[in-house]
Amino acid sequence: MVAGPRIKLIRNDHLTKNLLVLDGLTGTGKTMMSSILQSFDRVENGRFIYDLEYVSISSYLGAHRSDSAQSLLDLIIDWKLYDNLISREVNFRPTDLSTIFKHPSWFEYIRRLFQDDGASVMERIETINPIMMIITHQLMLAMDPLMQQFRNRIKIVEMVRHPYYLLDHWIASVDLFATTSRDFTVWVDDGKGAPVPWFAQEWRDSYWSLSKFDRAVLSIESLSKHRKKWKSLKIRETTLIIPFEHFVLRTDDYLADLAEWIGTSTTKHTRRICRKQNLPRSNINAGLNKSIYRRYKYNDADKHLSHEKSYMQKKAFAESQQSSISGPVLQRLVNDYEDEFGLWF
Repeated sequence: MVAGPRIKLIRNDHLTKNLLVLDGLTGTGKTMMSSILQSFDRVENGRFIYDLEYVSISSYLGAHRSDSAQSLLDLIIDWKLYDNLISREVNFRPTDLSTIFKHPSWFEYIRRLFQDDGASVMERIETINPIMMIITHQLMLAMDPLMQQFRNRIKIVEMVRHPYYLLDHWIASVDLFATTSRDFTVWVDDGKGAPVPWFAQEWRDSYWSLSKFDRAVLSIESLSKHRKKWKSLKIRETTLIIPFEHFVLRTDDYLADLAEWIGTSTTKHTRRICRKQNLPRSNINAGLNKSIYRRYKYNDADKHLSHEKSYMQKKAFAESQQSSISGPVLQRLVNDYEDEFGLWF
C-alpha cells in the first residue's frame, strides 16, 4: 500500500446527549448500584459494551490512536442507543445481570420491539431525552478517550471499596485472567510468550512468578492508579466517587444528590429497588446471599460481626498472606482509602 496522508476519524454529530458510565473494580458493588441507577427517571437499562472497553484499552496501551479511539467510541455508543430504542440486541436472558427484566420499566423494551426504526427513532430520542447507561469492568485507567470525546455529555459513577474487603473476591478470580478462552479480558505478551491481563503490563515480567495473593494486590493497585491523577484534576463535574461502605449504611443521604448530579430524579421504583437490595443496611456485610457472591467468598454469617471485628479479621488475614512485595503496596492502598473516605465505624 502506498503511504498517503494521515487519516483522521471524526464524529461530530451525536445521538447520545447523556451518557452515564458505571465503573469500579470487581467486588465494589456495581451490580447493586446499577439496579438503583436504572430506577432513576429516563435512565436506560444498563448495558455491557465490550467493544467500547476493547477500543479504550487498546488506546491506553498505545496500540490505537487516541483520536481514532474517541470517534469510534462515540459511534459505538450511538449505535447501541439506537438499538436500545428498537430493542435490537438488548438482553432478554432473565438471569443475566444486564437483562431488561431487572429494569423497572421492562415492558417498555417489549413494546419497542414493535415500533418503527429509522426517523421515528430520532424523534423518540428527542422526546424521551434518554440517559444511556453503560457498565464497564474496571476501566477507569483507560477512560481518557471516552471522557475527551463526550466531555460535557458524560457522567461517571465510580464505585470504590476498602482494599481489605476486595481481597477475597480478587484472590478467587485472579487465576482466571489470561488463562482461558472464556476470559474476555484484553491480554498482552509478557515477553516470554505467556499472556498477562492488560492492567499488569507494567509488571508483566514478574506476573506469573508472584503468588496469587500478591497478584491480587498488585492488580488492585494497578487499576487504582488513576485516582491520584484524577483527584488532582478536580473532575467532580464529570466523575462521582461513591464508597461502598458509606453508601450502603447511609443510602438515603446519597440518592437525591446522586440523581440531581446525573441530571434526573428518583422515581417510585427507587425505594422498591433499595428495599430489594436491603438498603440501607445496619451492617456492610448484610448483602444479598446469592450464589454468585458466595462464589467469591461471601459469608452470610459475617453480617453478625461488628464492623470493628470484621475489619480486624480482614486485616489479620491480609497480614498472614502478604509478602515483602505486596505488604507495603497493600498498606499504601489502605492508608489512601482511609485518608480519603475514613472508616465507617
